[in-house]
Amino acid sequence: MNFVRIKVGSKVGALAGFVSKPDGSIVGLSAFHVLSGSNRQIDPFDDIVDIRDEEQQKWVEFGITKEGIYSRGNATDRDFGVLDFAFFQLNPSLLERVEKNLNEIPISHFLEMKILTEMENEMVFGYSVINESRIVGQISKVFYTGSHNLFDAEIEIIEGSTEDGDSGILWKDANGRALLMHIRGNSDNNTFKSYGTFINRIIANNKLFEWETKQLA
Repeated sequence: MNFVRIKVGSKVGALAGFVSKPDGSIVGLSAFHVLSGSNRQIDPFDDIVDIRDEEQQKWVEFGITKEGIYSRGNATDRDFGVLDFAFFQLNPSLLERVEKNLNEIPISHFLEMKILTEMENEMVFGYSVINESRIVGQISKVFYTGSHNLFDAEIEIIEGSTEDGDSGILWKDANGRALLMHIRGNSDNNTFKSYGTFINRIIANNKLFEWETKQLA
């Protein structure tokens, strides 16, 4: 996917992918704290979302934020940590060309485990849109409790790093199946950590897609 950096006002993040809603519409997905812009709220649901066309070296109006959720979670197995995601409606002039180039991303079988902590120590793979490079991590803790927040998982990054502006990137398992969405990062003594939300909590029973195209125009 060539177009992965998005922004709302001064807030920069990553395009996680696209989700098919129950009514058949296709919406874009990223982190709430990115798509809600500087106000940290989605009201009146009209924040303009721009996408970076790296080939043309410019930002293009891509859509409008429509709905989102920020929740601290309930500390239960299937609703543990922070939910931080939002959807945006695509610019009608771009909708058709986007829909023609969507490939479904299957969801990781790890999320079907009866005991989710059994995925600890598994390798995961992502892509930093800021560094424009692959990142590799290992799930160090499922159901991570921090000093102020709960997260579905903590990932220790062993190759590359995440940066400010990477919120929204997907972590996939070794089979290329979607597992987590990165919502926060941290570094300590040159050890980089990613904190994420299980993707099935975000998309529920809907399908997730990535945009396989090199051309916006």
